[in-house]
Amino acid sequence: WYYLDKTRSFELQLPRETMHEIDAGSKGRFPRFPTYRTFGTRHGKWIDPSLSNEQVNLLSALTEWSLLQNGSLIKDFLRTKSKQKRQELDEMMEDLKDKGFA
Repeated sequence: WYYLDKTRSFELQLPRETMHEIDAGSKGRFPRFPTYRTFGTRHGKWIDPSLSNEQVNLLSALTEWSLLQNGSLIKDFLRTKSKQKRQELDEMMEDLKDKGFA
């Protein structure tokens, strides 16, 4: 799961036309970018979650950019969590051995 939020430094790297469409808000081709409504109800009716190809491509580009910008931070986090889980598993196995189960 990856949460996306408005990121001006990403938007400034987009083609000028795309930037203008984002800046146009609800009047542009990318209203509410990147926080599109994908489920729920409006006025008692279900919201149609379909996004245009352009909206999906722009979300994909933002996700890719965000992952590349934060790659080392994400890797460090995953390495730390992996190491912690290995230690927890080793401790659990040691405890099982002490109790005669393994």
